[in-house]
Amino acid sequence: MRLQSLLIAVPLLSLSCIPLSLHPLYTDEDLVYDEGLEGAWGEEGEQWIFEKADEKEYKLTIKDNDESFIFSAHLVQLKEYRFLDMQASEVAGLSDFFGGFLIPAHAIWQIEREGDTLRLRTMDYEWLEERLEKGRLWVAHEELDDWFVFTADTKRMQRFFLKWVDHEDAYGGWEETSRIRGTEAAPAQS
Repeated sequence: MRLQSLLIAVPLLSLSCIPLSLHPLYTDEDLVYDEGLEGAWGEEGEQWIFEKADEKEYKLTIKDNDESFIFSAHLVQLKEYRFLDMQASEVAGLSDFFGGFLIPAHAIWQIEREGDTLRLRTMDYEWLEERLEKGRLWVAHEELDDWFVFTADTKRMQRFFLKWVDHEDAYGGWEETSRIRGTEAAPAQS
């Protein structure tokens, strides 16, 4: 599957195949900022656009042709691994009343960036279901219809993700994309 197809699937109600968390994967001490992530990744019509929102926060706009979805995203450093924790921040077309019914969940991706190449992967949903069926999933969670939601607190989530990060069965394969030329972050002013 092309990364763009996988990435754009996130806001298009395909999150049922990506485990979500009620709690973030980070504390303030775990946050890092990589200016090299700023810019657009993917291809025309299907893009992930990272912009600086705060000292250690990105505004992530996912564009799929004529639709745009806005997320708050944080880059999390756990030991030598980096993760992207993203949460919807703007839901177009919903009134405040209906928006109040949405639970702010976190989607968590393992992320690697080398120059103009970006690689992402998520924990494998089928692997989680298999462990759940065998009674071998020790982190707090709920399974609601087709949704898998971690309910463990941040520290337990960190231990769980770090325990399985090097196990290929626990994660789907890496998806890779490139920066769209001309969208690099501007050099810092001195």
